[in-house]
Parts: sequence; structure tokens; C-alpha cells
Amino acid sequence: MLDPSSPPAWLRPLSLRFVDLSREYLGASARRLRGGDDPGPRTLQWRRAWSDVVHSRRTLEGLKDAGVTAVALHCDEGFGRVAQADDLRHAAQFAAACRDLGLRVFARIEGAALYHEALLVDRPGLAAWAQRTPEGRIVPAGGGRPAWRPCYRSQGYLELLRDSVSVACERLQADGILLGPFGPQACHCERCQQGFRRWLTGRLQTPENSLGLSTWEHVRLPEADDDADPLSYEAAHFQVHALRSALAELRIHLRSISGHLALWAELDLGAAEGSRTAFGEVCAPLDVVTCASAPTEPDAWPAARAGCYLAGSASSTFVHLPACPGHPTDPSASLGAGVREPMTLGGHVLAHHGALRCEGCGGNDSPDALRLRFVADASLREAWRELLDFAARHEHYHHRAESLAEVALAFSEGDVAADPQQRREVLAAQQALLEAAIPFDVVPVTGAGRYAVTVLAGQARMTDEEARTASSLAAGGRGLLLAGAAGSCDEYGRRRAPAAFAADLARPGVRRVPSAGEQPEKPWRQHLAAVARELLPDPPVVHVTGPPQSLGRVWLRAFRLPTGQATFHLLARDAAPVEGLRLHVRADLAPSRHAAWHQPGASDSLLDCTVDGPTVVTALPPLAGYALVITS
Repeated sequence: MLDPSSPPAWLRPLSLRFVDLSREYLGASARRLRGGDDPGPRTLQWRRAWSDVVHSRRTLEGLKDAGVTAVALHCDEGFGRVAQADDLRHAAQFAAACRDLGLRVFARIEGAALYHEALLVDRPGLAAWAQRTPEGRIVPAGGGRPAWRPCYRSQGYLELLRDSVSVACERLQADGILLGPFGPQACHCERCQQGFRRWLTGRLQTPENSLGLSTWEHVRLPEADDDADPLSYEAAHFQVHALRSALAELRIHLRSISGHLALWAELDLGAAEGSRTAFGEVCAPLDVVTCASAPTEPDAWPAARAGCYLAGSASSTFVHLPACPGHPTDPSASLGAGVREPMTLGGHVLAHHGALRCEGCGGNDSPDALRLRFVADASLREAWRELLDFAARHEHYHHRAESLAEVALAFSEGDVAADPQQRREVLAAQQALLEAAIPFDVVPVTGAGRYAVTVLAGQARMTDEEARTASSLAAGGRGLLLAGAAGSCDEYGRRRAPAAFAADLARPGVRRVPSAGEQPEKPWRQHLAAVARELLPDPPVVHVTGPPQSLGRVWLRAFRLPTGQATFHLLARDAAPVEGLRLHVRADLAPSRHAAWHQPGASDSLLDCTVDGPTVVTALPPLAGYALVITS
């Protein structure tokens, strides 16, 4: 019997490597005059640029070869059945091609906008489903689109979404539904006014004790920007709850079709306190959630349902939320390095989620005009595949070492996606650290402070704040490595006064690795790794975090240690003592990035110790080239 509250079995850590094929190729919202110069009514012209260009077996084979396991396709962009009939047919053909190659398919449904110029043909009562301002005007969707924001409490709107889900499952035979992007509701229609009064009745004390009123009957929703209103927090929570209820209804409908279907939604709930604290509640009906402004405070996540996955923005990694057995319960540990990096091999990595971009297409519908960087660039594709395979091989990767000896590969957000050279620089630096088996994370510059070494790469547009962060790392004696050809050193120097920059370069904890230039790529990577190792603390200090329920088996990521003593701190989540702990030390592993996660065998040398509290400090003999596994 399938559990409707659990994610589908196929949706598991490390199994979903996702590429969004639905964002880049559709110009459906372009408004044009019908009949050339005819001044008649405006309408939407549905351009099939996406389905014409992307419907390519070669493209799919390239994605499959690069390690992608799932794609998102256009299914319903909110224009109605009439306008989208042809595109739905193309999407069904493309979905069939994806299934032939074993790719999972998410059908994208626009659930956050009502394109009235096209939808009114199918849904004459559309205006009754729209959000309203306090003055009763319809709320536009924004972005210059001829669309309205929907009221999440409208039964007509929910029926529209249910119909779209049914069509996607029937025509595309999708494995999941991707909805959104959803923003915080700010609806003041009469439905919401009445619902808010019922909400207050159930949530607060009597009106007399709360606001000095005799009844809630005439209370109205405060305006969105009225933070001084004592009910503003409750109003924000109430509006977010409307989205949660709508998603819960869609989940029930989806699971009534098949228990193997996954529900995914894109969220941007804003910074309002009520919205952020309700984030976990909104996630509850979802199997996967993408959030542009996810809160990192642990108290914002109490209602996050077991098995929900968190994805970042359009170019990001997936991060597992608290439900995986043995996963830390503190969500800030999952989010620590930020959700928006193009990849995070040192974090709770599940997948790469990125949009393929049309390079030089310029609106041309010809397939020959399209250049898919991800597929066409063989060296980049190979690097991605190696990195993804590295994560996929390590099923216990989320039991990672929180190590003070780790390296942060830092970059300015947006640079890597914006410039191919900068992207190659970051990938080359990652390859260097992987080949040397040096643990690392990919983080924004401003998030690199907790690491022993920070490698600045791809810094062609460094901000003043990032320069201050880098200079404070240098001044504080933390390792700082300026690497690569994309402007790291030059940009850092421009952000610092010449004398200050020269002083930074002269500090013992700062190194500079020039551009690879004409050097072969591999020697340059080896040089970068050697410099990074020079900056690592000796002896290294490794923090190992065990599962929250008990220590059980904790896997330390394998890496080569410098000759000398190493100090290990074992941090248990609970205060109960853990008896009979053993450190299994393997000396027979080749120094390779493939030498992670090996089961200790009978020939392993053992070093016994006893843990008499939540922390143990053990001095070990020289461990050059050893892989470590800690078991209870």
C-alpha cells in the first residue's frame, strides 16, 4: 500500500539531477497586433520556439550523457486549452522521447498567473478568481504580463489547476508536476475577508482581550505594507495558509491519479515575518520545493514534512530537508553554504538544477541557431559528469565531515553562469581539489569565513562587501588563495587600495596562483591543489557530526592528510555518552578521489577509545594517505 503522505519511492537523495527545459525557449507572452497594422484587439501569439528547437533527440542524448536524470517540460503556461493545443502536442512527443531514454519528466504548469486575454475564451468566470486590492481592483501579475494574480481560495481557480494536472498526467504521462512560481497572496476579496475572520476566531483570544473589540465581524485584512497593524502577522500567516491549502488539495488530486507522482512547487514568500515562519507549513504538501527566499532559522521549519526536498533558484543545487534517516535535524546545517550555488559537492548534494540557455538564438526558431552550452561544450560536460558521478557514488555523502580543514571555493553569485571562462575556472579549481582529495564546499565569498582556506575563483564582478570579506580572511590569518584567469586577483586589487592589496599579498596566509595561460590544464590543477594544501592547518582538525537519533555509523569523507598528528573532534547530537567507539584506520587505499566510503575490513588496524561525553579528542599517529571510518 502506497503512503500518500510520503514522496514517491523513485524520488530519493542523489537520484534527481534536474535540468529545466521549460524556461528559455518560449516567447508565448509576446503581445502583437492582430493582422499587422490592424488596430483591432490585442491578443497573445503562441510561438512554438521551444517545441520546435528543443524537440531534438540529439539534445536529449547529450543531457543523458551528461548525467541528467530528469527534465521539466512546458505543459500549461496559463493560456488555456485553445492557445496551447499545438504546444501540448509537441510536449507530449518530447515527453515520450524522454521516457525512451529513461529520463523522468516534470510537467510545468503556470499556477501563479491568469492570462485573461487567452483564458477568458475557456473560462468566462475568470475575473471572480482573481486577487483583489482593498479597494476591490484586480491585482495584476506584474512583469508587464497581461495577467491577473489568482486567489488561492477560489474554487474555480483550484478546479483550473486540477484540470491542468489531469491533462498533464494523461497527455505527457508525467512523473511529476512542477507548479509556480507562487508568491505571497495579498488578496482582499470578500472570500478572504470572511476567511480571515474565521481564522482570527480560531487562532486568537476573544476580540475584547485581543484588540478591545466586541466582535471580529467587521475586521478586515490589513494592507500588505501596514506593519504597524497588530494583525499584520496573523494576516501574513493567513495568506500563506491559503497557498498551503491549495497545494494540499492538489496533492490529494495528484495522488488520486497515481501514488508515484511527485508534486513540486516554486515559492517566493518574501521577507515578511509571518510568511517566513509559515514556510515549513507551505512545504508540507510538497515532495520538492524551490524557494527564492527560504528562511534559515530553525524555528521556521517545524512543519516541514518528512521527505521534502529543497532546491534553490534557477541555477542551484538540491538540499535535503530534515527527514532523511541520519540527517541532521538542524535545517541551518543543510542550508549553511546557501542554496544558490551552481553546485555544492561538500554539502547535502542531490542534483544540479540549471536552465539550458540559448546562446545567440536571438529569437530565431531555427534549431541550427541554438547553442546549448551544457551539451555542446565537451570539456565542460565531462567536468560536470565527473562531479555528478562523484556525488552519486557516495550514498552516505550527507553524513559529511564538518571540517575546519575544508576549503571554500568562493565566487561572486551570478558570475559562473554569466561567463563561460569563469565557469571553467571554477570547475577546474573543483577538479583540482577533488583530485587531491581535499574536502571543499562551493560558497559565495561572503559565506566563506568558517573555512580554513578560501579559494577565490570567478571574481570578475566582486562587490565591495566580498572584497571586505576576503581582506578580513587575509588579516585574520585564514588561508586565502587567489586563483585563475577570470579576474580574481585584478578585481580584488581594484576593490582594495594599492597599499592594502600589496599588504594582503605579503601575508603568510595568502597565496596567488596565476592564470593557467598556456600551461596544460592538469599541471595547473596540481599546482593549485598543492598551494591549497600548504594553507591547510597542520595538524588538521575535523568535526564529525553523527545522526541525530544516535551515533550509529558515521562516515568520514576520505581525504589525504599531511604527515603528522591529527586531532579529531566527534560531536554527538545528544548529551548521552557513547561507549565503545572505535576508529577504523585504513592504510591500504590509493590516494584517489575514488577512495571514499569504504567498508572497513578485517585487516584494518584499529585504535580503540571511549567516548565519555558529547565530545572526544583523540591523537592519532601519522595518517598520510589514510581513509577514515568511524563506527560505534
